[in-house]
Amino acid sequence: MGDIIDLSQPDWCYMIGLFQADGHLRESSRNRGYLSLEISSRDRTILEKIAEIVPLNTPISDRIRDTNFSEGYESSEIRIFDMNFRRQLVENGMIVGKKSDTISVPENVGHPVDYWRGWIDGDGSLGLTGGGYPFISLITKSESIKSAYCDFLHDQLGVTKQVQRNSRDNCYNLMITREHAQFFISVLYYPECLCLDRKRQSATETLKWERPEGMRRSANNSRWTSEQDAIILNIPIEESCRLLGRSEKSVKTRLWRLKNVN
Repeated sequence: MGDIIDLSQPDWCYMIGLFQADGHLRESSRNRGYLSLEISSRDRTILEKIAEIVPLNTPISDRIRDTNFSEGYESSEIRIFDMNFRRQLVENGMIVGKKSDTISVPENVGHPVDYWRGWIDGDGSLGLTGGGYPFISLITKSESIKSAYCDFLHDQLGVTKQVQRNSRDNCYNLMITREHAQFFISVLYYPECLCLDRKRQSATETLKWERPEGMRRSANNSRWTSEQDAIILNIPIEESCRLLGRSEKSVKTRLWRLKNVN
């Protein structure tokens, strides 16, 4: 049987990211085993979409149980038993057993945006903080995933993240906020992409945010003026960068905000 997983396709890149973040690959004797992905029943729709894409038998079950965090927790779970599919998962970065701090990005991910959206849907969060401003974060124990995600953030935003493991559970919490978060969220959750409906709704809410009058920006993020806005709206990006002494990512982020946030 040929390859089932095709990382040249956006939906498969997303699913691999989601499986790595929130799935569980089990194996037992005589080549038996299965991939399972269990999520809250409110997100069951994503399992139904995955079942439509994967050309295999993909049963979905529902159950109610008590957990350490809540009583009567309602969940939905998809299981995929096919041995060839499980082999391809391992070849594309899945780890057998419990989540591992050695998990890493597959070498041939053709659509990094979709791959990282899978991670955010599985092990990340986004929305508005208690203070009312946008944020997006990813939590991981993997040094490799942390480094790859920071590289992706730098590629998209020109932002260099310096983060240490927290003392509570030895995880990295990679968070960005405000305008950078808005721009990054708009890149990840583009129209018609495969994702959790709940996360898409949160993404929509974050893009409505506008910096309140008087909210200070960080010292290394100088305020844009109306004259500078006029420059980047009317001349090429490369020339704007030269004239204003700003990075290409800074100019692109500002352009996105001018064109997308009222």
